[in-house]
Amino acid sequence: MNNRNNIRQWLNPMEQEVVKDTKKEDVDVGTKVEINNISLNEYSENINITKGGEYNITGEFKNSIIVDSTEKVKLNLNKVTIDSQITAAIANKNKGELVINLVENTTNILKDNGSSEFDGCIFSEGKITIEGEGTLKVYGNQIEGEGIAAETNDITINGGNIYIESADDGLNSGGDGGIITINDGNIFIKANGDGIDSNKDLIINGGTVYTIGSSIGGDAGIDTDGRFEINGGEVIALGS
Repeated sequence: MNNRNNIRQWLNPMEQEVVKDTKKEDVDVGTKVEINNISLNEYSENINITKGGEYNITGEFKNSIIVDSTEKVKLNLNKVTIDSQITAAIANKNKGELVINLVENTTNILKDNGSSEFDGCIFSEGKITIEGEGTLKVYGNQIEGEGIAAETNDITINGGNIYIESADDGLNSGGDGGIITINDGNIFIKANGDGIDSNKDLIINGGTVYTIGSSIGGDAGIDTDGRFEINGGEVIALGS
């Protein structure tokens, strides 16, 4: 039996590896940026936004945008591609609101990798608001990672064409719970966990929502711990 175990370990060394989350405090905040027009092509490490305000983001890189402000920060995504290698593509580590505006007629692609306590491709300790007329494609590739996640806070979607694929939940308000509100937009979610998971309430007032949760393990297209209201829009949810 020991020989078989040794052979299996030799053939599959990753099978024996214990993957640990990168702690929030261990994520390199990178270069502090104070200009309002940011071209990601100019940076070879994470960038750090510490002041509230509006920032116009263009270009692409393989790092992360780290937001650390108690004030509201608005990111205007204009043909942005982020393929972060070890943590969230965009991580808001403070309690200020994070607003992501999708510039009209643009496609923006966000991907994350690795395993970290910023466990969503878009992760926020504060409120998240997504708006605009552009397209956002989110790929939550972290181990047990989510597409868009707020830790004990609200998520509001006011517009945009949003496509999410995730290793775990697609849209998640975790911790002690926040309210997920969808007012408008076209949203498609394909998740290996729950499609939409609110630890508090989910309210859909408009827009089009297609959400597919995992077909195994008891996950659902929609999962809420509180109330669930559909006041308008079109909703299709599938899961096990």
